[in-house]
Amino acid sequence: MNHFTKQLIQVCHPHNRPYPADVRRIAQHSLLDWISVLVGGLDQPVTQIVLQEALDNGSSPQACVPGTPYRVSLRDAARINGTASHALDFDDTHLPSRVHPSTPLWPGILALAEELNLPGHRIIDAFIAGVEFQSRLAAAFGESHYAAGWHNTATLGTFGSAFACGVLLELEPSQLAAALGIAASLTSGPRLQFGSDAKALQCGSAPSNGLFSARLAQRGLTAHPAIFDQPSGFIKMIATTFTRQIDSERWYTRDIVYKYHASCYGTQAPIAAALSLPQGAFPEGPISVWIEPQYLSVCNISMPLTLNEARFSVRHMVAMALLGRDTVSESGLHESLLDHCVTQLRERVYVEADSNLARATSRIVFSNGAIYRADMSQPEQDHQRQRHQLEQKSLRLLTGTFSSERIARIHLCIAEIDSDILVNTLCSEVSLKNRTGYSVISSIPETAD
Repeated sequence: MNHFTKQLIQVCHPHNRPYPADVRRIAQHSLLDWISVLVGGLDQPVTQIVLQEALDNGSSPQACVPGTPYRVSLRDAARINGTASHALDFDDTHLPSRVHPSTPLWPGILALAEELNLPGHRIIDAFIAGVEFQSRLAAAFGESHYAAGWHNTATLGTFGSAFACGVLLELEPSQLAAALGIAASLTSGPRLQFGSDAKALQCGSAPSNGLFSARLAQRGLTAHPAIFDQPSGFIKMIATTFTRQIDSERWYTRDIVYKYHASCYGTQAPIAAALSLPQGAFPEGPISVWIEPQYLSVCNISMPLTLNEARFSVRHMVAMALLGRDTVSESGLHESLLDHCVTQLRERVYVEADSNLARATSRIVFSNGAIYRADMSQPEQDHQRQRHQLEQKSLRLLTGTFSSERIARIHLCIAEIDSDILVNTLCSEVSLKNRTGYSVISSIPETAD
Protein backbone atom coordinates (compact mmCIF):
# COMPACT_ATOMS: atom_id res chain seq x y z
CA MET A 1 0.00 0.00 0.00
CA ASN A 2 1.49 3.37 -1.00
CA HIS A 3 1.59 6.49 1.11
CA PHE A 4 -1.58 8.39 0.13
CA THR A 5 -3.99 5.45 0.30
CA LYS A 6 -2.50 4.32 3.60
CA GLN A 7 -2.67 7.81 5.11
CA LEU A 8 -6.27 8.31 3.92
CA ILE A 9 -7.36 5.05 5.58
CA GLN A 10 -5.54 5.93 8.80
CA VAL A 11 -6.93 9.46 9.09
CA CYS A 12 -10.54 8.39 8.47
CA HIS A 13 -10.68 5.20 10.53
CA PRO A 14 -12.64 5.50 13.81
CA HIS A 15 -9.98 3.54 15.71
CA ASN A 16 -7.42 6.27 15.15
CA ARG A 17 -9.16 9.31 16.63
CA PRO A 18 -12.28 9.81 18.77
CA TYR A 19 -15.35 11.26 17.10
CA PRO A 20 -16.59 14.46 18.84
CA ALA A 21 -20.10 14.50 20.34
CA ASP A 22 -21.39 17.17 17.92
CA VAL A 23 -20.17 15.15 14.93
CA ARG A 24 -22.01 12.10 16.26
CA ARG A 25 -25.20 14.19 16.66
CA ILE A 26 -24.95 15.29 13.03
CA ALA A 27 -24.69 11.62 12.02
CA GLN A 28 -27.92 10.91 13.93
CA HIS A 29 -29.62 13.85 12.21
CA SER A 30 -28.55 12.51 8.82
CA LEU A 31 -29.97 9.08 9.69
CA LEU A 32 -33.30 10.70 10.61
CA ASP A 33 -33.35 12.70 7.38
CA TRP A 34 -32.29 9.73 5.25
CA ILE A 35 -34.97 7.36 6.60
CA SER A 36 -37.58 10.07 6.01
CA VAL A 37 -36.67 10.92 2.41
CA LEU A 38 -36.31 7.19 1.66
CA VAL A 39 -39.90 6.49 2.72
CA GLY A 40 -41.02 9.64 0.90
CA GLY A 41 -39.43 8.35 -2.31
CA LEU A 42 -40.88 4.83 -2.23
CA ASP A 43 -43.76 5.53 -4.57
CA GLN A 44 -41.56 7.13 -7.23
CA PRO A 45 -41.46 5.14 -10.47
CA VAL A 46 -37.68 4.70 -10.37
CA THR A 47 -37.88 3.15 -6.88
CA GLN A 48 -40.78 0.91 -7.78
CA ILE A 49 -39.03 -0.36 -10.91
CA VAL A 50 -35.82 -1.18 -9.04
CA LEU A 51 -37.80 -2.87 -6.24
CA GLN A 52 -39.89 -4.88 -8.70
CA GLU A 53 -36.76 -6.05 -10.50
CA ALA A 54 -35.33 -7.36 -7.23
CA LEU A 55 -38.56 -9.14 -6.27
CA ASP A 56 -39.01 -10.67 -9.72
CA ASN A 57 -35.52 -12.12 -9.50
CA GLY A 58 -36.15 -13.82 -6.17
CA SER A 59 -33.97 -11.58 -4.03
CA SER A 60 -33.15 -13.39 -0.77
CA PRO A 61 -34.87 -11.92 2.31
CA GLN A 62 -31.91 -10.57 4.29
CA ALA A 63 -32.52 -6.85 4.83
CA CYS A 64 -35.47 -4.49 5.13
CA VAL A 65 -36.80 -1.91 2.72
CA PRO A 66 -38.13 0.72 5.18
CA GLY A 67 -41.76 1.66 4.69
CA THR A 68 -42.61 -1.62 2.96
CA PRO A 69 -43.25 -5.24 4.01
CA TYR A 70 -40.41 -6.46 1.79
CA ARG A 71 -37.05 -7.98 2.65
CA VAL A 72 -34.40 -8.42 -0.03
CA SER A 73 -30.71 -9.28 -0.35
CA LEU A 74 -28.10 -6.94 1.11
CA ARG A 75 -27.03 -5.59 -2.27
CA ASP A 76 -30.61 -5.17 -3.44
CA ALA A 77 -31.55 -3.43 -0.19
CA ALA A 78 -28.64 -1.02 -0.59
CA ARG A 79 -29.60 -0.30 -4.21
CA ILE A 80 -33.35 0.08 -3.55
CA ASN A 81 -32.94 2.17 -0.40
CA GLY A 82 -30.27 4.32 -2.02
CA THR A 83 -32.43 4.91 -5.08
CA ALA A 84 -35.51 5.72 -2.98
CA SER A 85 -33.64 8.17 -0.76
CA HIS A 86 -32.53 10.21 -3.77
CA ALA A 87 -35.69 9.83 -5.84
CA LEU A 88 -37.13 13.12 -4.53
CA ASP A 89 -33.73 14.86 -4.53
CA PHE A 90 -34.61 15.82 -0.95
CA ASP A 91 -31.60 14.22 0.79
CA ASP A 92 -28.79 15.94 2.66
CA THR A 93 -25.87 17.66 0.93
CA HIS A 94 -22.17 18.25 1.53
CA LEU A 95 -21.10 21.32 -0.41
CA PRO A 96 -17.30 21.00 -0.12
CA SER A 97 -17.37 17.52 -1.69
CA ARG A 98 -20.46 17.97 -3.90
CA VAL A 99 -21.71 14.64 -2.50
CA HIS A 100 -25.11 13.84 -1.01
CA PRO A 101 -23.49 12.08 1.94
CA SER A 102 -26.29 9.91 3.34
CA THR A 103 -27.54 8.30 0.14
CA PRO A 104 -24.34 6.39 -0.72
CA LEU A 105 -23.58 5.52 2.92
CA TRP A 106 -26.62 4.64 5.03
CA PRO A 107 -28.13 2.02 2.65
CA GLY A 108 -25.12 -0.27 2.80
CA ILE A 109 -24.46 0.44 6.47
CA LEU A 110 -28.03 -0.34 7.52
CA ALA A 111 -28.26 -3.54 5.47
CA LEU A 112 -24.95 -4.86 6.76
CA ALA A 113 -25.63 -3.89 10.38
CA GLU A 114 -29.03 -5.59 10.24
CA GLU A 115 -27.47 -8.82 9.00
CA LEU A 116 -24.70 -8.69 11.63
CA ASN A 117 -27.09 -7.63 14.41
CA LEU A 118 -24.80 -4.73 15.41
CA PRO A 119 -25.37 -2.07 18.07
CA GLY A 120 -26.32 1.43 16.95
CA HIS A 121 -23.09 3.15 17.92
CA ARG A 122 -21.29 1.05 15.30
CA ILE A 123 -23.37 2.48 12.45
CA ILE A 124 -22.71 6.02 13.70
CA ASP A 125 -18.97 5.25 13.58
CA ALA A 126 -19.27 3.80 10.07
CA PHE A 127 -21.27 6.73 8.71
CA ILE A 128 -18.81 9.31 10.00
CA ALA A 129 -15.91 7.26 8.64
CA GLY A 130 -17.59 7.18 5.22
CA VAL A 131 -18.30 10.92 5.18
CA GLU A 132 -14.75 11.75 6.23
CA PHE A 133 -13.30 9.40 3.60
CA GLN A 134 -15.36 10.48 0.60
CA SER A 135 -14.96 14.15 1.56
CA ARG A 136 -11.16 13.93 1.77
CA LEU A 137 -11.12 12.08 -1.52
CA ALA A 138 -13.15 14.93 -3.04
CA ALA A 139 -10.65 17.43 -1.62
CA ALA A 140 -7.82 15.46 -3.22
CA PHE A 141 -9.54 15.42 -6.63
CA GLY A 142 -10.52 19.09 -6.45
CA GLU A 143 -13.18 20.58 -8.70
CA SER A 144 -11.88 18.96 -11.89
CA HIS A 145 -13.73 15.69 -11.32
CA TYR A 146 -17.13 17.36 -11.07
CA ALA A 147 -16.29 19.87 -13.81
CA ALA A 148 -15.49 17.00 -16.18
CA GLY A 149 -19.08 15.80 -15.87
CA TRP A 150 -18.88 13.21 -13.10
CA HIS A 151 -21.60 12.89 -10.45
CA ASN A 152 -19.66 12.92 -7.19
CA THR A 153 -22.37 11.15 -5.18
CA ALA A 154 -22.26 8.20 -7.56
CA THR A 155 -18.47 8.04 -7.94
CA LEU A 156 -16.92 9.22 -4.67
CA GLY A 157 -19.90 7.80 -2.78
CA THR A 158 -18.99 4.30 -3.99
CA PHE A 159 -15.59 4.63 -2.30
CA GLY A 160 -17.20 6.12 0.81
CA SER A 161 -19.56 3.17 0.98
CA ALA A 162 -16.76 0.63 0.49
CA PHE A 163 -14.80 2.24 3.32
CA ALA A 164 -17.80 2.56 5.67
CA CYS A 165 -18.87 -1.04 5.09
CA GLY A 166 -15.27 -2.16 5.49
CA VAL A 167 -15.16 -0.43 8.87
CA LEU A 168 -18.35 -2.27 9.90
CA LEU A 169 -16.79 -5.55 8.79
CA GLU A 170 -13.65 -4.70 10.79
CA LEU A 171 -11.40 -5.18 7.77
CA GLU A 172 -7.65 -4.83 8.15
CA PRO A 173 -5.99 -1.84 6.41
CA SER A 174 -4.81 -4.04 3.54
CA GLN A 175 -8.36 -5.35 3.08
CA LEU A 176 -9.75 -1.81 3.15
CA ALA A 177 -7.27 -0.88 0.42
CA ALA A 178 -8.44 -3.90 -1.60
CA ALA A 179 -12.09 -2.85 -1.12
CA LEU A 180 -11.24 0.59 -2.50
CA GLY A 181 -9.48 -0.98 -5.46
CA ILE A 182 -12.49 -3.18 -6.18
CA ALA A 183 -14.79 -0.15 -5.88
CA ALA A 184 -12.72 1.63 -8.52
CA SER A 185 -13.74 -1.09 -10.97
CA LEU A 186 -17.43 -0.58 -10.18
CA THR A 187 -17.87 3.18 -9.85
CA SER A 188 -19.48 5.42 -12.45
CA GLY A 189 -22.12 8.10 -12.86
CA PRO A 190 -22.37 11.06 -15.28
CA ARG A 191 -24.00 14.37 -14.38
CA LEU A 192 -25.71 14.15 -17.76
CA GLN A 193 -28.31 11.99 -16.00
CA PHE A 194 -29.54 14.93 -13.89
CA GLY A 195 -33.26 15.38 -14.43
CA SER A 196 -33.79 11.69 -15.25
CA ASP A 197 -34.54 8.56 -13.22
CA ALA A 198 -31.00 7.33 -13.85
CA LYS A 199 -29.63 9.97 -11.46
CA ALA A 200 -31.37 8.28 -8.52
CA LEU A 201 -30.40 4.85 -9.84
CA GLN A 202 -26.70 5.67 -9.94
CA CYS A 203 -27.01 7.02 -6.38
CA GLY A 204 -28.49 3.65 -5.40
CA SER A 205 -25.75 1.76 -7.22
CA ALA A 206 -23.06 3.51 -5.16
CA PRO A 207 -23.95 1.91 -1.79
CA SER A 208 -24.72 -1.42 -3.44
CA ASN A 209 -21.34 -1.53 -5.17
CA GLY A 210 -19.54 -0.22 -2.09
CA LEU A 211 -21.07 -2.95 0.08
CA PHE A 212 -20.21 -5.55 -2.56
CA SER A 213 -16.60 -4.32 -2.71
CA ALA A 214 -16.12 -4.56 1.05
CA ARG A 215 -17.58 -8.07 1.25
CA LEU A 216 -15.44 -9.29 -1.66
CA ALA A 217 -12.35 -7.85 -0.01
CA GLN A 218 -13.30 -9.66 3.20
CA ARG A 219 -13.45 -12.92 1.22
CA GLY A 220 -9.96 -12.32 -0.17
CA LEU A 221 -10.57 -10.84 -3.62
CA THR A 222 -7.52 -8.81 -4.64
CA ALA A 223 -7.26 -5.43 -6.37
CA HIS A 224 -4.61 -2.79 -6.90
CA PRO A 225 -3.48 -1.95 -3.35
CA ALA A 226 -3.15 1.80 -3.90
CA ILE A 227 -5.69 2.86 -6.48
CA PHE A 228 -5.27 6.57 -5.64
CA ASP A 229 -1.46 6.63 -5.71
CA GLN A 230 -0.78 6.03 -9.40
CA PRO A 231 -0.92 9.25 -11.48
CA SER A 232 -1.19 7.24 -14.68
CA GLY A 233 -4.08 5.14 -13.43
CA PHE A 234 -7.50 5.79 -11.95
CA ILE A 235 -6.79 9.37 -10.88
CA LYS A 236 -5.85 10.47 -14.38
CA MET A 237 -9.06 9.01 -15.76
CA ILE A 238 -11.42 10.90 -13.46
CA ALA A 239 -9.60 14.08 -12.42
CA THR A 240 -7.17 16.47 -14.07
CA THR A 241 -5.89 17.80 -10.77
CA PHE A 242 -4.90 15.93 -7.63
CA THR A 243 -3.30 16.77 -4.30
CA ARG A 244 -1.87 14.33 -1.79
CA GLN A 245 -2.16 16.80 1.06
CA ILE A 246 -4.61 15.45 3.64
CA ASP A 247 -6.17 17.66 6.31
CA SER A 248 -6.03 15.32 9.30
CA GLU A 249 -7.70 17.73 11.74
CA ARG A 250 -10.86 18.84 9.94
CA TRP A 251 -14.22 17.20 10.59
CA TYR A 252 -15.97 17.23 7.22
CA THR A 253 -19.13 15.78 8.77
CA ARG A 254 -19.75 19.22 10.30
CA ASP A 255 -20.30 20.60 6.78
CA ILE A 256 -23.46 18.56 6.10
CA VAL A 257 -26.51 20.68 5.24
CA TYR A 258 -30.15 19.65 4.82
CA LYS A 259 -32.86 20.50 2.34
CA TYR A 260 -36.25 21.85 3.29
CA HIS A 261 -37.53 22.15 -0.30
CA ALA A 262 -37.86 19.07 -2.55
CA SER A 263 -35.43 20.13 -5.25
CA CYS A 264 -31.75 20.37 -6.16
CA TYR A 265 -29.60 22.13 -3.56
CA GLY A 266 -28.72 24.72 -6.20
CA THR A 267 -32.35 25.88 -6.06
CA GLN A 268 -32.51 26.17 -2.27
CA ALA A 269 -31.01 29.67 -1.97
CA PRO A 270 -33.11 31.11 -4.83
CA ILE A 271 -36.23 29.65 -3.19
CA ALA A 272 -35.22 31.12 0.18
CA ALA A 273 -34.61 34.53 -1.40
CA ALA A 274 -38.00 34.42 -3.11
CA LEU A 275 -39.73 33.39 0.11
CA SER A 276 -38.29 36.42 1.91
CA LEU A 277 -40.77 38.61 -0.02
CA PRO A 278 -44.32 39.01 1.21
CA GLN A 279 -46.43 36.59 -0.85
CA GLY A 280 -47.43 38.16 -4.16
CA ALA A 281 -45.58 41.40 -3.39
CA PHE A 282 -43.39 41.51 -6.47
CA PRO A 283 -43.56 44.03 -9.32
CA GLU A 284 -44.33 43.44 -12.98
CA GLY A 285 -41.42 43.00 -15.35
CA PRO A 286 -38.41 40.71 -15.55
CA ILE A 287 -37.01 38.92 -12.50
CA SER A 288 -33.27 38.22 -12.49
CA VAL A 289 -31.99 35.34 -10.37
CA TRP A 290 -28.23 35.29 -9.88
CA ILE A 291 -26.48 32.05 -8.88
CA GLU A 292 -22.99 30.57 -8.73
CA PRO A 293 -21.83 29.77 -12.34
CA GLN A 294 -21.48 25.98 -12.04
CA TYR A 295 -25.12 25.63 -11.04
CA LEU A 296 -26.09 26.83 -14.53
CA SER A 297 -25.13 23.39 -15.82
CA VAL A 298 -26.91 21.60 -12.98
CA CYS A 299 -30.27 23.19 -12.23
CA ASN A 300 -31.16 25.54 -15.05
CA ILE A 301 -33.77 23.57 -16.99
CA SER A 302 -35.78 26.38 -18.52
CA MET A 303 -39.05 24.61 -19.37
CA PRO A 304 -39.48 21.56 -17.11
CA LEU A 305 -42.07 19.04 -18.23
CA THR A 306 -41.61 16.40 -15.52
CA LEU A 307 -41.22 16.36 -11.75
CA ASN A 308 -37.55 15.46 -12.04
CA GLU A 309 -36.96 18.38 -14.40
CA ALA A 310 -38.86 20.78 -12.12
CA ARG A 311 -36.49 19.90 -9.27
CA PHE A 312 -33.62 21.08 -11.47
CA SER A 313 -35.22 24.31 -12.64
CA VAL A 314 -34.30 27.45 -10.69
CA ARG A 315 -36.80 29.55 -12.60
CA HIS A 316 -39.65 27.12 -11.97
CA MET A 317 -38.93 26.76 -8.25
CA VAL A 318 -38.56 30.54 -7.85
CA ALA A 319 -41.91 31.09 -9.59
CA MET A 320 -43.51 28.60 -7.20
CA ALA A 321 -42.00 30.31 -4.17
CA LEU A 322 -43.02 33.80 -5.28
CA LEU A 323 -46.60 32.61 -5.68
CA GLY A 324 -46.60 30.85 -2.32
CA ARG A 325 -46.96 27.36 -3.82
CA ASP A 326 -45.93 24.23 -1.95
CA THR A 327 -42.23 23.58 -2.66
CA VAL A 328 -41.98 20.82 -0.06
CA SER A 329 -44.30 18.03 -1.14
CA GLU A 330 -44.42 15.83 -4.22
CA SER A 331 -48.05 16.79 -4.81
CA GLY A 332 -47.10 20.48 -4.70
CA LEU A 333 -44.50 20.01 -7.43
CA HIS A 334 -46.89 17.95 -9.52
CA GLU A 335 -49.63 20.58 -9.27
CA SER A 336 -47.18 23.32 -10.19
CA LEU A 337 -46.51 21.80 -13.60
CA LEU A 338 -50.21 22.23 -14.41
CA ASP A 339 -50.50 25.65 -12.74
CA HIS A 340 -50.90 28.34 -15.39
CA CYS A 341 -49.88 31.07 -12.93
CA VAL A 342 -46.60 29.30 -12.22
CA THR A 343 -45.75 28.61 -15.85
CA GLN A 344 -46.69 32.16 -16.82
CA LEU A 345 -44.57 33.76 -14.08
CA ARG A 346 -41.72 31.41 -14.92
CA GLU A 347 -41.38 33.11 -18.31
CA ARG A 348 -40.40 36.32 -16.52
CA VAL A 349 -37.60 34.67 -14.54
CA TYR A 350 -34.09 34.92 -15.99
CA VAL A 351 -31.26 32.94 -14.42
CA GLU A 352 -27.80 34.52 -14.56
CA ALA A 353 -24.35 33.52 -13.33
CA ASP A 354 -22.25 35.63 -10.98
CA SER A 355 -18.72 34.35 -10.38
CA ASN A 356 -18.53 36.43 -7.20
CA LEU A 357 -21.35 34.47 -5.57
CA ALA A 358 -20.40 31.64 -3.25
CA ARG A 359 -21.92 28.23 -3.84
CA ALA A 360 -25.49 27.89 -2.52
CA THR A 361 -26.05 31.64 -2.34
CA SER A 362 -28.37 33.66 -4.54
CA ARG A 363 -29.51 37.19 -5.37
CA ILE A 364 -32.88 38.09 -6.89
CA VAL A 365 -33.26 41.48 -8.58
CA PHE A 366 -36.69 42.84 -9.53
CA SER A 367 -37.59 45.39 -12.16
CA ASN A 368 -38.08 48.12 -9.54
CA GLY A 369 -34.52 47.62 -8.29
CA ALA A 370 -35.46 45.67 -5.17
CA ILE A 371 -32.87 43.03 -4.25
CA TYR A 372 -33.32 39.97 -2.06
CA ARG A 373 -30.51 37.62 -1.02
CA ALA A 374 -30.17 34.22 0.60
CA ASP A 375 -27.23 32.16 1.80
CA MET A 376 -27.75 28.41 2.18
CA SER A 377 -24.06 27.55 2.21
CA GLN A 378 -23.51 27.19 5.95
CA PRO A 379 -24.62 24.33 8.21
CA GLU A 380 -26.95 25.01 11.12
CA GLN A 381 -24.99 25.55 14.34
CA ASP A 382 -27.96 25.10 16.67
CA HIS A 383 -28.40 21.32 16.64
CA GLN A 384 -31.53 21.40 18.75
CA ARG A 385 -33.16 23.70 16.21
CA GLN A 386 -31.87 21.49 13.39
CA ARG A 387 -33.34 18.36 14.93
CA HIS A 388 -36.70 20.07 15.36
CA GLN A 389 -36.71 21.14 11.70
CA LEU A 390 -35.76 17.65 10.55
CA GLU A 391 -38.43 16.04 12.70
CA GLN A 392 -41.04 18.35 11.16
CA LYS A 393 -39.80 17.43 7.69
CA SER A 394 -39.80 13.76 8.70
CA LEU A 395 -43.37 13.98 9.99
CA ARG A 396 -44.55 15.27 6.60
CA LEU A 397 -42.73 12.51 4.74
CA LEU A 398 -43.66 9.58 7.01
CA THR A 399 -47.32 10.47 7.57
CA GLY A 400 -49.49 8.29 5.37
CA THR A 401 -47.08 5.38 5.69
CA PHE A 402 -46.85 5.17 9.49
CA SER A 403 -49.18 6.11 12.31
CA SER A 404 -48.27 9.11 14.50
CA GLU A 405 -47.39 6.69 17.31
CA ARG A 406 -45.05 4.73 15.07
CA ILE A 407 -43.40 7.93 13.80
CA ALA A 408 -42.78 9.02 17.40
CA ARG A 409 -41.13 5.65 18.11
CA ILE A 410 -38.97 5.93 14.99
CA HIS A 411 -37.83 9.41 16.02
CA LEU A 412 -37.05 8.23 19.55
CA CYS A 413 -35.16 5.18 18.31
CA ILE A 414 -32.96 7.31 16.06
CA ALA A 415 -32.40 9.82 18.87
CA GLU A 416 -31.08 6.95 21.02
CA ILE A 417 -29.27 5.01 18.28
CA ASP A 418 -25.75 6.06 19.34
CA SER A 419 -25.72 3.42 22.09
CA ASP A 420 -25.88 -0.33 22.56
CA ILE A 421 -29.41 -0.43 21.15
CA LEU A 422 -29.47 -2.97 18.32
CA VAL A 423 -29.90 -1.68 14.78
CA ASN A 424 -32.51 -4.38 14.30
CA THR A 425 -34.73 -2.44 16.70
CA LEU A 426 -34.77 0.47 14.25
CA CYS A 427 -35.25 -1.88 11.30
CA SER A 428 -38.28 -3.38 13.01
CA GLU A 429 -39.80 0.06 13.62
CA VAL A 430 -39.40 1.22 10.01
CA SER A 431 -40.62 -2.03 8.46
CA LEU A 432 -44.21 -2.94 7.67
CA LYS A 433 -45.38 -6.50 8.26
CA ASN A 434 -48.36 -8.18 6.61
CA ARG A 435 -49.70 -4.84 5.57
CA THR A 436 -52.66 -4.74 3.25
CA GLY A 437 -52.96 -2.00 0.69
CA TYR A 438 -49.32 -1.84 -0.42
CA SER A 439 -48.41 -3.01 -3.88
CA VAL A 440 -45.34 -2.50 -5.98
CA ILE A 441 -45.52 -0.22 -9.04
CA SER A 442 -49.19 0.59 -8.93
CA SER A 443 -49.85 2.58 -5.81
CA ILE A 444 -48.93 4.59 -2.80
CA PRO A 445 -49.79 2.80 0.48
CA GLU A 446 -53.49 3.19 1.21
CA THR A 447 -53.62 3.15 5.00
CA ALA A 448 -51.32 4.27 7.76
CA ASP A 449 -49.69 1.54 9.81
